[in-house]
Amino acid sequence: MSRMTKARIIAIEYHIDPEGVYATSPDVPSWVVAGRSVSEVRELVSDGLEFATGESGPFELSETFCYPEESST
Repeated sequence: MSRMTKARIIAIEYHIDPEGVYATSPDVPSWVVAGRSVSEVRELVSDGLEFATGESGPFELSETFCYPEESST
C-alpha cells in the first residue's frame, strides 16, 4: 500500500522592481533568492528549498507578488 506524503506549504514573496527580482519567505528565515526575471527566481526557489529548509519536501508554494509603489511625484 502506498503512503502519500503531505506537502509542506511554504509562503514565498516575490519582490519585483526595475533592477530585478528577489524572493524571501517568512517560513525560511534569512533566505533570499535573486535573479533577473520571475521565471529565473521561481526556478531557483524550487531548486533551493530542500537545501534551505533541510527537508526533502514535497513543498507546495503559496506565492505572493509584490510590486514597487508608483511614485506620486
